[in-house]
Amino acid sequence: MPAVIYPQPIVVNGYRFRVHAHYALTEREAQTIALRAYRCRKWTKKDLEKVHVQYWIGQRQDLARLESLARH
Repeated sequence: MPAVIYPQPIVVNGYRFRVHAHYALTEREAQTIALRAYRCRKWTKKDLEKVHVQYWIGQRQDLARLESLARH
């Protein structure tokens, strides 16, 4: 499966995420994935220094469903 890396790191509350997927992502999609990754764990101050890699292995329809849930 080829990896497509979103060009810029996405910053959520000071934490930087590098988003990888197997298809090209829009900025909004990359932000949704990074926000989900941010909400899924507890963060420490040491984590602010690193760039965290988030792999999205879902399909486009899964991401669309996640975006619709994020809007509500």
